[in-house]
This record gives sequence, structure tokens and C-alpha cells, in this order.
Amino acid sequence: MFDENQISPQEIRDGIDDLGYPCTILEENTNSDSKITLTIGGMSKQNCANRIESHVMALRGIESCTVSLPTSTAVVEFVPAGVGPRDIINLIQSLGYTAELATHEDRLEGNIKLSDYLAELPSDHLGSFIAINNGCFVLRNMVKSGSEKAKIAVIKAANVKTLKKSPHIGAKHLMEELNLK
Repeated sequence: MFDENQISPQEIRDGIDDLGYPCTILEENTNSDSKITLTIGGMSKQNCANRIESHVMALRGIESCTVSLPTSTAVVEFVPAGVGPRDIINLIQSLGYTAELATHEDRLEGNIKLSDYLAELPSDHLGSFIAINNGCFVLRNMVKSGSEKAKIAVIKAANVKTLKKSPHIGAKHLMEELNLK
């Protein structure tokens, strides 16, 4: 970290360049928000997720924190000038859980876990997602990136008549994903 009132990012870059190490500024605005996804291990109950959320939210510079027990992930938005990923990970680990930055594969696995979790809902509950545009996108993502179990659950829950009558663009995309006409 540095104080922009004392030195600019360009001056730091120039100083490093003068030492013979060419570099570029990755981010001009050091006060912009950042968002990370973490994989969390060791959670067994919703209370664990709530505990992590409340402790992370107490850190200076945290904008939001959502911890999902079914996917074992946390999505954290923060202001880098106040806190960084290492601070967040260390805090979670100090609470007795494991935490690390999620890879692309971790996020895909989380989507599958969530899809399987939602697939356990009764068909009429899952079918009620069709009434909401974002709900249709959730169902479509279950079909696209979920397991076979999730795909079967969506097919059972999808009401073709309701989908055809729906004014939502998400319903159209869901129908396309299910190859319904």
C-alpha cells in the first residue's frame, strides 16, 4: 500500500523502471472495488456460514460478503485500499475454517453443487422459478452446467405451457436450452 498524497502510481512505476525492472500499472484506480470468490472448508451448518459472514463484514473495507453452505464458497466485495484477499483468508482461517481463492474449476463445481441442491426441491417449488425472469435463468444454468440429476429435475418441473406464456426472456432461453418449441 502507498499514500497517493505522497507519491503517484506512475512515480512508483518510473522508479522501478529506473532500477532496470520494466513494469506496468495493473490498476490505475487503487480505490476501486474488487470481488473475489473463496472456497471454504470445514463448514457443517448454516451457523458456520453466518459466523464467517459476520466476521468478514466487520473488517474495514468490506462492501459485501455472501457465504454459501451448499457450495462451500464465499463471494466478497471489498475496497483494496482498506483490505486485501490475504486479510480476508487469514480471518476465515483464524475462525477454524480453511479458505483459499477459488479457481475457475472450483466455481464450476460450486455451480454443480448448487444445481444438485436445488434439484432436491419439490417439482412444484422448482417450477415456480419460471414465474420470475431470474428464476428462469437459474433453471437454465442448472441445465447447462449442472449434473444430470439437476437437468432431470428441471425437465420434470418445467411446464411448457407456462414457459410459452411467460413474458420473460429467461423463459425463452430456458426453452431453447431444453429444446422445447
